[in-house]
Amino acid sequence: MNSLFEQNFAVFFPLFWLAITTFLAVLSGWFRLMAKFPNQSEEQLLRIRGQSGSMGLGVSMQGILALSVCPSGLRVGIMRVFGPFCRDFLVPWEAIRVTRKNVLFGPVARAVFP
Repeated sequence: MNSLFEQNFAVFFPLFWLAITTFLAVLSGWFRLMAKFPNQSEEQLLRIRGQSGSMGLGVSMQGILALSVCPSGLRVGIMRVFGPFCRDFLVPWEAIRVTRKNVLFGPVARAVFP
């Protein structure tokens, strides 16, 4: 006999996915950054998708970030399936602090937003 979960997997899985992705967005600080640095309708000079990083309390985002270089700052976005409630945000250049270091597999840049 199938369990209730197995019978209603098509309902439970999307709800579970929304709960998990929202929880990770809160832990990462994404909603705080969206509020502090709202997105602007500004042309992008360069867009790089499939980038990796970590945010907030160690939330790792492997290959799901999109970075856009704009005249006034850096736009950060995430693939919708991994952040259904996460909108892009635009951080002004003067608010970004970058440090660089070499690690085992090559150079790494760390961008810090206040």
